[in-house]
Amino acid sequence: MATVKKKGPTKKATKRAATEKAAATKTPKPSGAATKPRIFAMSFARVYPLLVQKARKKGRTQEEVDEVIAWLTGYRGETLRRALDAEVDVETFFAQAPRMNPKAGLITGVVCGVRVQDGFLAQLLGLLVGSVVVPVVLMIAHESWGLQTLPAPQGKMFSTLIEGLLLDSNLPIVPIYFGLGLGVLAVVMEIVATKRGMMLPAMALAVG
Repeated sequence: MATVKKKGPTKKATKRAATEKAAATKTPKPSGAATKPRIFAMSFARVYPLLVQKARKKGRTQEEVDEVIAWLTGYRGETLRRALDAEVDVETFFAQAPRMNPKAGLITGVVCGVRVQDGFLAQLLGLLVGSVVVPVVLMIAHESWGLQTLPAPQGKMFSTLIEGLLLDSNLPIVPIYFGLGLGVLAVVMEIVATKRGMMLPAMALAVG
């Protein structure tokens, strides 16, 4: 009696079956899952020197950086050193923080040396004061001289520019060069003042 020899699965079939099995057992990624920022995967030991370098450029010290980190996360002294030596990533550094400050959510940024909340407060005060003062000033001016007879320097300037550009093609070149020189001077003064730690924005001259 003849013996029938069974053929085993081919390499191609085995590879296809393994691929299908892996695809079936692989957990699908949720479609709405948000990707984490890349900095979360960076080692905090790599980020820390950059923070110190940035602080020193602004005239601060490493001790002040450590003080801010301690206030925010509770890492201080030896615990901060151990976290740096362990080279944990940024996400783990904050997840395993000894004590996150409950006021961390109140932290806001600084724009041009002014805190954001202070800027909004100044805008609100300016809106309230302007809404009261401007109508009173216009009423007094109207009763005293009449609005039609008051000079309007800015309106006259724009009128001259439009007439010179679009109608007459003849602009008063001397005042334009004078204004250009003042603008360059204001920018240079701002740069010099910034290097000396002072604030002298060129826009103050432009608004004036």
